[in-house]
Amino acid sequence: MIAEQKAMADEMPLMKGKTLVFRVMLLLALAAMILCGCASDEQKKSKYLGQADESIQKGDYKAAEIYLKNVIQLDPASVEGHLKLGEAYLKSDNPQGAFGEFAAVVKLDPKNTQALLKMAVFYMLARKFEESQQSIDTVLKSEPNNIEVPIGARVADLI
Repeated sequence: MIAEQKAMADEMPLMKGKTLVFRVMLLLALAAMILCGCASDEQKKSKYLGQADESIQKGDYKAAEIYLKNVIQLDPASVEGHLKLGEAYLKSDNPQGAFGEFAAVVKLDPKNTQALLKMAVFYMLARKFEESQQSIDTVLKSEPNNIEVPIGARVADLI
C-alpha cells in the first residue's frame, strides 16, 4: 500500500502538469474559435447579399428572401438589402411585400431612382396618380433623360 501511495505521489506532479497543459490548450482552442467565428457584420452582410444573388439567379426567391432579411436584420438601413428584397418579393408574387420594401428604400434614400420608379408603377396600378406623378417628378428632377420613366408619364407631359 505504501508503495502504491509513493507511486501515486510520484505521478501527481506529472498529472498536474498534464492537466495544466490540457487546460491551457483548451482555452487557446476556445479563444481561436471565438476569434475566427466572429465575422464582422459587414462580412456577414456581404456574404448574405452574395447568397441572395445566387438564389435569385437560380430562381429560388424564397431562399433569397431569407438571406435578404438577414441582411436587413444586421443593417436595417441597407438600401441594397431592401431594394433586392423588394425585387425578390415581386418575383415571388408578393406585391404588398415589394411595395413595403420599395417604400423603405425611398424613406432611406429619397432620390433612389429604382425604388421611385417601382413606387410610381405601384401608384399607377392603384390609380393614385398624384403619388405616381410625385415619384416620377422626383426621378426627372435628378435624371431628366431617364428612359425608364413609365411611358404614361412621358405622354402626360406632352399633352
